[in-house]
Amino acid sequence: TRNVNFRILIGKSGQGRGIGGEATQMLLKYAFEVLNLHKVSLEVFSFNPRAERVYVKCGFILEGVRREDFRFEEDYFDTKIYGILKSDYAQIGK
Repeated sequence: TRNVNFRILIGKSGQGRGIGGEATQMLLKYAFEVLNLHKVSLEVFSFNPRAERVYVKCGFILEGVRREDFRFEEDYFDTKIYGILKSDYAQIGK
């Protein structure tokens, strides 16, 4: 297949500076324009709405939710699955 999954972690000192969005946009450009991939997908935990907003702004679409999929200390969190197709990417900015 021509699909990939990616994950990014921005340390505390880099948060709130647009680095995550910029890195995601660069990755998408490389994935679709250079590697000619079909799809990029990712997973984000429900306790990270800031990251979700970045991914949606970059064109990712929510594809599914794995409910209470991740446990941290005594709490369970959903894992949200997002994806963007090359055809979605081509429509950005049009």
